[in-house]
Amino acid sequence: MKEGVVCGDITWKDEPFAIRHVLAMQSGEEQHMVLLAPGKLDPAHASALWDDEAPVEPLFANAPVRGLLLAFDGAHGVLSADSGYHIDPEDGFTEEFGVRGEAVRIGDRLYGAFAVNKMDPSTGDSTLLQILRFDAPVYDKR
Repeated sequence: MKEGVVCGDITWKDEPFAIRHVLAMQSGEEQHMVLLAPGKLDPAHASALWDDEAPVEPLFANAPVRGLLLAFDGAHGVLSADSGYHIDPEDGFTEEFGVRGEAVRIGDRLYGAFAVNKMDPSTGDSTLLQILRFDAPVYDKR
């Protein structure tokens, strides 16, 4: 696995989703954000994720604005995510609560995994479909 690149084809919301790039940021004292996207990401424009005035298109290198943004709780050590956003070119940022991720912050790097689960609405049972792993340097927005 190359640094900052995840390779995985997943199904998200019953649609195929190719994840090829990752960007990790410490967004607060006790939070990290990880952006998983099909196209190249430009970390110089990461501030678009927290600055309402900054355009988001340059972050995605002017490709379609599409990805998954995971919110991890914790500053160092083991981090977990149970919420995030699905980013779609037409719908924008849609908050998601069925997101599952685990990561470890070691020094200036984040090593983690994102699990894709599918819930059966009739039983409430959740089935693990896929796991994507990532490794990325952490950019500090603080």
